[in-house]
Amino acid sequence: MRLCSSCWQRPYAAGRLARRRRRPSRSVSLTADASLTALYATRGRKSFVSVILYAEFTAKPGFESQVQKLISELAEKVRQERGNTEFTVYRERDNPRKFFVFEEYLDEASFEAHIAAEYGAVFNRHLSSLIEEGASQLTFLTRSDPL
Repeated sequence: MRLCSSCWQRPYAAGRLARRRRRPSRSVSLTADASLTALYATRGRKSFVSVILYAEFTAKPGFESQVQKLISELAEKVRQERGNTEFTVYRERDNPRKFFVFEEYLDEASFEAHIAAEYGAVFNRHLSSLIEEGASQLTFLTRSDPL
C-alpha cells in the first residue's frame, strides 16, 4: 500500500484518503531535568500545573558569606529532589547582600514534598537569624507564555 507524502494518510478502498492516527512513541529517553515531565507525558497523565516561585532575602551586613554557604548547601539538596526542575541562586549586582532564588517544581505534590523536607526547615531556622527580613519573601508565579 502506498502512503501519501504526509505519512499520516493512506488510500482508502474507494479512492478517498483515510486518516491514520499516529501513536506517540512509548519509549522515553530521560534526561536529568526533564525526566518527570517526559514520564508524565508518555503515561497519559492529562495535565499538571508546575509550581514556580522566587524567594528574596537580604543578608545582614557581615553575614553575606554565611548566607551564601547556607544557600549553596541547600541548593545541592533541592536539586536532587525528584520533582524539582530548577533551583537557581542569584545575587543582585548592585547589592550583593540581596539574594534571589528562582525555583520550579513539576507539580503541587513535588512542591509539598520540598516544603516537608527536614533540611528545608533546618535551613530556614539558620537563615532567619542571618537575614534582615527574618524569613524568605516568597512570590508565586504563573507561566504566561506557551510552552
